[in-house]
Amino acid sequence: MCAVIHLKLVIAAAPLYCSSPLVLCSIGVIFQHYPLYRESDSVCTESDAPLSRRNLFEERWDCLSKESTEYLIESLLPRAAFGAHTHNSCLIRHSLVPRPEHKIEFVEYTVPSFSWRNRLDPKYYLLTVTPYEVKVAKCELTREVTIQVTAVLLILALVVYIQYYNTRSYRHL
Repeated sequence: MCAVIHLKLVIAAAPLYCSSPLVLCSIGVIFQHYPLYRESDSVCTESDAPLSRRNLFEERWDCLSKESTEYLIESLLPRAAFGAHTHNSCLIRHSLVPRPEHKIEFVEYTVPSFSWRNRLDPKYYLLTVTPYEVKVAKCELTREVTIQVTAVLLILALVVYIQYYNTRSYRHL
């Protein structure tokens, strides 16, 4: 990892290491484009995870490298992490033990795509982040075919209404 990025990470992590009680100390949340390291989506626990869960990920292409992930986790000690890039939803409960006396546990959410181009069922997350917890609600967009069928039905209803209105107008003449 280059020295500039390392320095920026140390500066960003400094406020997270405080000696005050947990009530006054904020535990970080990581937001990034790429998901943290994992071999595949087979570890995902979401019901709408991809069907191709067994496809292996390529480090530094589909997810962060294992070394980068461990470095980020040990530096920032997050309580939650959010990534994307794969276009699929994923929920993983991580438990990292860098040293026998030190255990880091957190939840990683991979945010699904918000585009019909990438998924038939686009989704997005609504978050509530407080000093005590991170609440996540997954919301769905209507399927594209539903929007298309609704548009066709509305156009047909409009044509029928205009036809009826015009026919009725001519009868009164």
